[in-house]
Amino acid sequence: MKDDILCELYADTYFDASDDRDNEILDSDSDVPTTSVHKQLLPCYIVFSNESEKSTEEEESSELESSDDKTSDMWCRTDEKPSNEPFLGSTGLSIVIDNPGPVEFVSLAIGGDLVQLLTEQSNLYHSQNAQNWKVSPKTLKWPNITPDKMRKFLGLLILMGQVRKENIRDYWSTDPTISIPFFPHTMSRNHFASIWQAWNFSDNSQQTQDSGQLFKMWHKYEYLVQKFRSVYSPKHDPMLGVP
Repeated sequence: MKDDILCELYADTYFDASDDRDNEILDSDSDVPTTSVHKQLLPCYIVFSNESEKSTEEEESSELESSDDKTSDMWCRTDEKPSNEPFLGSTGLSIVIDNPGPVEFVSLAIGGDLVQLLTEQSNLYHSQNAQNWKVSPKTLKWPNITPDKMRKFLGLLILMGQVRKENIRDYWSTDPTISIPFFPHTMSRNHFASIWQAWNFSDNSQQTQDSGQLFKMWHKYEYLVQKFRSVYSPKHDPMLGVP
């Protein structure tokens, strides 16, 4: 065949080559026969056909395919963006606010029904446990909490997350270097402490062994999730940790 590759290899081959005389000649002085040895290079021919080449190429291609299959399931340094379906939803606020402000935006998540529930459960918790609490001369006579007082209490709690103090008493401090007039003007410290002591989310008498650890918070959690879903729709590509 024309495509056959002819490879000529030379091997060192020893053979006995004799002259015109006999192979073995006895020396007159020795009984050991002497042999005339000549070293020659004999050509050796090996032919490689195309069939062996094709089989080798097929084996190499199969090995590359198998290696590609293995590497496709492995992690890589480059993150390829997947091809997603076109986004057809609407994003942003789902309602229209005529006069947007802090109070209006907070009311979208913390509605009046939730404030009323927290007010009722806190008053109930106080009536169930007041006899077990210690009474000091500074303890105020308990007035039932109103929804307006509960809103102020929640507002102060949110503000405490923005303005950090080492001690909760420092928010009502009269020291001019650390005082925050907004807190004592909104609610007295003792009144805040009494609401804090009675603040509760659910009736503990309704809790059973099968209620679970989220008995007090589960319904409030579902309430907030439903509120957020009804007020705002997320964007096309929501990502954690990205502003």
